[in-house]
Amino acid sequence: MTSKFKAVVCGTAFGRFYLRAVFDTQWPQAIHRALDAFIASIGNPVLAQHQSAWALSVTRSWHQISTLLGPPALIEPGTPPEVALCQQPCQQEAE
Repeated sequence: MTSKFKAVVCGTAFGRFYLRAVFDTQWPQAIHRALDAFIASIGNPVLAQHQSAWALSVTRSWHQISTLLGPPALIEPGTPPEVALCQQPCQQEAE
């Protein structure tokens, strides 16, 4: 693992800074590249066919994985404890 990856996983201040930097710099570039590729595929039937085949194979893989794993187990939290009126903050104090 690289130190940057460790920082992101651990949630250190450096990791939060690194994630912000990724979203501020690399994310817009990735969107522009994806849009450029999409625009290029509009008039190219061979490229569109290749992308369709890829999308179908990804969808088939997700279906197979979902079938093997089965439906997710629902997590139902317990009932929260009651709070007496004297313990609740006053609305006027919050404003």
